[in-house]
Amino acid sequence: DNAPAKWLSVVASPNAAPPPPFGEELHVRSRPSFGRLERTRFSHWFQNLDGWAGSRLESKLNQIIKQRGVTAIHAIAHGCWDTLSAFRVARLNRLPFFLSVHDDPAYALKGHPLQKKMLSAVEDCWTEARARFVISEELGEELCRRWDRKNYILVTDGLTDIAKHPRPQPPNQLSVYFMGLMHNSYEPNLLALQRAMRLVSERQPKLKTSLVLRCGSIRNGAVIHPEMLRVLPFGSESEVQSDLENVDVLYQPLPFDAAHALLNAYSLSTKMIT
Repeated sequence: DNAPAKWLSVVASPNAAPPPPFGEELHVRSRPSFGRLERTRFSHWFQNLDGWAGSRLESKLNQIIKQRGVTAIHAIAHGCWDTLSAFRVARLNRLPFFLSVHDDPAYALKGHPLQKKMLSAVEDCWTEARARFVISEELGEELCRRWDRKNYILVTDGLTDIAKHPRPQPPNQLSVYFMGLMHNSYEPNLLALQRAMRLVSERQPKLKTSLVLRCGSIRNGAVIHPEMLRVLPFGSESEVQSDLENVDVLYQPLPFDAAHALLNAYSLSTKMIT
């Protein structure tokens, strides 16, 4: 809200993102969208287009830089192909480049047909960035070990202080709450939670149980007890604060299988702190 410099956000996803709560954001569609197929197992096929999409994105970013008088570029290493485009454009125009890493790139690119090539290029982004921002100290130290020892800045959305005492829980109520993106890999955890809450409800019929997910939407296959489940749209910080007035338990849905070990090791902080 009170950034010390003028900024512009650019989203390069095939599908348009919801409008941000503040500021200006451009959607630069660097490859065609394949609609619902983007959220299925067929999405792996479309990743082969990321190299081509990156070239298109670089051209469009160059236009934006010239039109808007951009003086620095900040990229988030998640999809990584778009990060590489931003890095190349910054280097071409001799602009300072800043890098944020929220998830381990090796995890974000797992199974990507261009993984090896992209990881090598993201290493260059890490090495040459003017500054690096990481979501956890564990992730920062791992990238220093894996790539090169560089200074990094720890940026989380954590609280600065904690209440001295927990809020009293009302009797005969069990309200479980989640806020954030509900990744498909969380679904086995979510199904287990619903079964557990249903079991508690059957054993304690006077207990009013509810599961509130402020996550926009979830797949129909992830719902097995709709009578206790309520899905809310994404909301503002004040709306979430209001939600918490009637919540007993905060839910952290993580996948615990080996395939997602890197997510749990280096991104755990973002799931726990706020």
